[in-house]
Amino acid sequence: MVSLVYPQGTLSKATRVESHQIIVGLSEVSLPTPSLRKVLWVFLKADDDNTSPVFIGESGVSDSSGFRLNRSQGVLLDCSDVSSIRLISSASDQKVSVLYGGV
Repeated sequence: MVSLVYPQGTLSKATRVESHQIIVGLSEVSLPTPSLRKVLWVFLKADDDNTSPVFIGESGVSDSSGFRLNRSQGVLLDCSDVSSIRLISSASDQKVSVLYGGV
């Protein structure tokens, strides 16, 4: 289950962070597996130079069913299991920065 995080909640409990950058395109991609012992939240940000939106969801995500991130937009998710999160775009070579917070 994925939900929004509020600053006074899980966000403040993270003692470590880990970052990645992924390339999103016409085929659905998964988030990289973090090396953190336990993930508490994940922040996703679409690159400033992206030419098309990126869509976030679970397996089968599409540009009509996913949560839309336009360039420069980000979303913070309370998520202990990132393996179910998928990304897709209607254009190739779109970048997304991923920041995990955890312990």
